[in-house]
Amino acid sequence: MGQGGSGRCSYIKFQICFRYPSSVPKMDIARFRHLFGPVRNNTPSEKKAALSLIHNVWRPSSQYKFPWRTIGGRRRRCQFEWIQKYPNLVYSHAEDALYCLPCTLFSGHTTKGGTATRGVLAAKPFRDWKDATEKFAAHFDGIRRYHSDSGIPFLAILVKH
Repeated sequence: MGQGGSGRCSYIKFQICFRYPSSVPKMDIARFRHLFGPVRNNTPSEKKAALSLIHNVWRPSSQYKFPWRTIGGRRRRCQFEWIQKYPNLVYSHAEDALYCLPCTLFSGHTTKGGTATRGVLAAKPFRDWKDATEKFAAHFDGIRRYHSDSGIPFLAILVKH
């Protein structure tokens, strides 16, 4: 998906396989994001890879121990409740970060409203645990055009398969 040329893609696949330790789940969103990037051309192979990720992406259990980090002078960490409240949030064990699955797969996808922008939760990892609830509310419930635009092709793939 974002990389061209079969030789380059093979090299990247080889590189990604060894980029993360074996403790990182095979279907961690970070592996996919680095290997493919967003769906651009809507080809059958892109759709197949996206559908595979949608159905098989690694998600932490409720007993998962998220790592602590110091942010703003306080120890903070990702909360399982956020993932429960916003089912499109996907946690990356490799990056200790959250991503919005539809935005990661389809932001940058051209729709009637234009091209969706790629930012935090799509192309960049979200790690600002301090202001997480406000940022998630703005992303999922606000008037963010790129999230709603990313959801259109996301739902289309799910409906067709």
